[in-house]
Amino acid sequence: MSQLDKFNFYISTKISIDDSVYHLSDDNMQQTFNNIGYYKTSSFVDYYSSSNAISNVFSLPFIFNRLEMITKKFPSFNIFSCYLFASS
Repeated sequence: MSQLDKFNFYISTKISIDDSVYHLSDDNMQQTFNNIGYYKTSSFVDYYSSSNAISNVFSLPFIFNRLEMITKKFPSFNIFSCYLFASS
């Protein structure tokens, strides 16, 4: 039976925040992948307003040509010719 050899992904999720939501840090998210032995990832959470955040998780190297829901916090890999920003 064949096995999955490589898995490339980019996941971006908008989160509504209130007092019941645990505020994740970038390190919390990254540690989750490290704990399962998947080190070729990058992740971060951008709390772009008092009631909203966007979490981004993606495999490295970054190979995608379409990005949605990114903010100014999205890291530059020196491969983008333009940036798209989420409006708050």
